[in-house]
Amino acid sequence: MLKPIKYMNVDVSLPAISCEVLKIFKKNKTLIYTDLFNKIIQKKGIESKKIILPALSFLYLLGKVEYYQKTDIVEYKNED
Repeated sequence: MLKPIKYMNVDVSLPAISCEVLKIFKKNKTLIYTDLFNKIIQKKGIESKKIILPALSFLYLLGKVEYYQKTDIVEYKNED
């Protein structure tokens, strides 16, 4: 579990990375996992590497994304 500490960089926290993932999904409804991973690293830096998977898990639990293992694709689920 990721616990906040007072020295934590808020720009690479779980909510910030989750928000960045949702921003990327505004442009593309589906992405290959490695492409999404590389876009987050490029935008937020290498220190966000360990937060990406928990952020995707968080969004999956909220019902915002779906992962397809056979094709290695992450899809945004729009609930409008």
